[in-house]
Amino acid sequence: MPPAHWPLTVNLAFLDSEPIDGLHPAIVTAVTRLHTLVDEPTPLRNELVEDVTSATIADTLLAQATPGRIAALLTACSGAPGSLIDALGARTWAGTPAGDVLASCSAEEFGNVAGVGQSLSEQIAEQMVEAAGGEDEVLRRVFARYPQMYEVGRTTDAEGSVAMARLAYVDDELTPGCDSVAVDLARLLLRSMPGCANADITTTRAGDVEYAIGDLTFGASGLLARNAITNLQVEWNRARCVLVLHELGFSTPGEHAARVASLLAQAATYFERLLILWLTERDSVGTWDWDWLTNERRRLADEADQLTAPQDGVQLFQVALPGMADRIERLLDITEAPSGHVPPDGIDGMKADDAHSVVSSITRSTTDMLAEGRIGPLPHHLGLVMQNLDDTAVAERWELAGIDTPPTELETLRRLLTDLADIAAAMFNAVIAARDVKRAARSGPNSKAVDRAADACRTATLGHFRSVIERLNTSLATAGVRAQVIERATDPHQGYWPNADFAVLVACGSVLEWTQLVEPASQAVRDARGDHHLPSTLICPVINGVREPQLAVKVQGSSTWPLNDCYYDWFPNESPNDLSAVDLPSDVQHALAAILRRSSLNYLATKRDLAESFAAAYDRTATMFTDALSRVRSYGQDEAIEAISQGLLGLAEQVDAEAADDGTLGNLASDYFDSLASKASPTAEAVVGCPLVAIQWTHDVGTAVDMVD
Repeated sequence: MPPAHWPLTVNLAFLDSEPIDGLHPAIVTAVTRLHTLVDEPTPLRNELVEDVTSATIADTLLAQATPGRIAALLTACSGAPGSLIDALGARTWAGTPAGDVLASCSAEEFGNVAGVGQSLSEQIAEQMVEAAGGEDEVLRRVFARYPQMYEVGRTTDAEGSVAMARLAYVDDELTPGCDSVAVDLARLLLRSMPGCANADITTTRAGDVEYAIGDLTFGASGLLARNAITNLQVEWNRARCVLVLHELGFSTPGEHAARVASLLAQAATYFERLLILWLTERDSVGTWDWDWLTNERRRLADEADQLTAPQDGVQLFQVALPGMADRIERLLDITEAPSGHVPPDGIDGMKADDAHSVVSSITRSTTDMLAEGRIGPLPHHLGLVMQNLDDTAVAERWELAGIDTPPTELETLRRLLTDLADIAAAMFNAVIAARDVKRAARSGPNSKAVDRAADACRTATLGHFRSVIERLNTSLATAGVRAQVIERATDPHQGYWPNADFAVLVACGSVLEWTQLVEPASQAVRDARGDHHLPSTLICPVINGVREPQLAVKVQGSSTWPLNDCYYDWFPNESPNDLSAVDLPSDVQHALAAILRRSSLNYLATKRDLAESFAAAYDRTATMFTDALSRVRSYGQDEAIEAISQGLLGLAEQVDAEAADDGTLGNLASDYFDSLASKASPTAEAVVGCPLVAIQWTHDVGTAVDMVD
């Protein structure tokens, strides 16, 4: 294998899955062979286990008295001889120091340790479960960890055993982050329940239906067991990758940076000349032509393939490897980290060479896509190359190569990548003809051909965006919507096109007028967006000159969402209302929050006994409501305040009535969630109407009084 492909090849060899399409054929061949070898014990490991004996290692592991030390030793057993794995699985863990730890540790600690055990053998993990008190005891700990959980266990489907759990959504404060909670729970269960192939996690809400708004579902996960790998196992794989690469050969960080600087300079020259010939459609320019490019492409790609991974051998053998067991132990206390996370002083053996990715992408895939006319996927592809380029600028130790600042070729390549992305996007979206691009490229010195073509394409794209805005303004005017359309540029490498974003500020005289304008405004936005790939579009009412973010909506695709999360992206100097806000709309929301929380907890109470924290939160809802209602009444004695107060009291009475013989616990919260899907009910009228009247009251009391009717 060429040295630059060693890291990817070694990493793929540690994965159970088959290599993805599009990989270098030599990588696929090597990975296929390595899959048969990766779990084979090495002679050195064999000798160690034979000298120490499997029995002694097993005794040592079972004598550990902390979850971290158990996990560290178990992790290091990955790939050990079968005799050691069999010895660990055959031992009775219950009654040993390690077994006592498993019997008393937290659900997360047990999951991390048992997850490593499963990676060695299912028999080892089953011994751990038995030592912990059995699967029912393990699940009891998990159940206690999640107060919103009301069902957990093992079921079966066509694939075999499934780790199943059901959670209830109460509100964003008591049950935040439903999606991340579902994934974390799926990981925990799959690690703690040997033999389960996948998870089935669902979150429900009052009404006993899946928690969803429109076609957007929250708090669900079907995670596969093979993807529930722990951070401990990742750290061990990093270490093994680094050791393999160290044995294969490496360069010092300074040597690597020097070679990268030379390659970047050559790549910038090649890339610019490639684009000039491609854009001008000429056979030659000056002393170079397509034959020169073909030869240069092959030479540059081959030279890039000879890059070896940079490695600081002193840091590796004096710091990283000796401290690995301690890091693995510390990882027990770290929540699941994003992909690519490297612990402090850790070992990064899982990442491909960014500089090689840049040069290889330019000389291989980018050149092929241009030659074959595949310009549609180019902008996305070039965005990925740009990420590799940015990582190269940061990761390389330029100072060790005697280079004071990052090479200027980094900026040259960044400019060329951006120019080509803009050219490809404009041509693919048919806002400019290929002949016009060629005409622009040919209309001056060759050295500026790429700049001229890119400027022409950006002008065409901007003109197209102007037509989108004009169409939007026309639609808004036709619908009788007075609005201001504001615009901003977007990152050209986010994948959006035409690399711009807009928001609509709708002028209203009252809240009631906004309720009548929101749908025609949304339809105008949907029509203008068409099939463009754009960020979510904010639509916000401006009532008598004041923006009302509580009433803002966003349009994405064919849907309009009442829950808006992009207002503060547009207006970052403003901050969302918090619990300390003192105004009528906030106090109405606090009162409603107390009512809805009480009803949602009523629903959860039909599924399980409320956990202590939730029971305490339930008790506080009474005080939350009365305090908020008192503040609402303190604003005055007009008809609007009275109507809001009576509406809130009526909702509170509904919640109290849920516990009656003929009542349905959670009914009010269920009606509220239905109202988010535009399902009408008396509850929805009050839940939606009270905040609307309160917002209008802050603008004009008389109109708020009229709204009551």
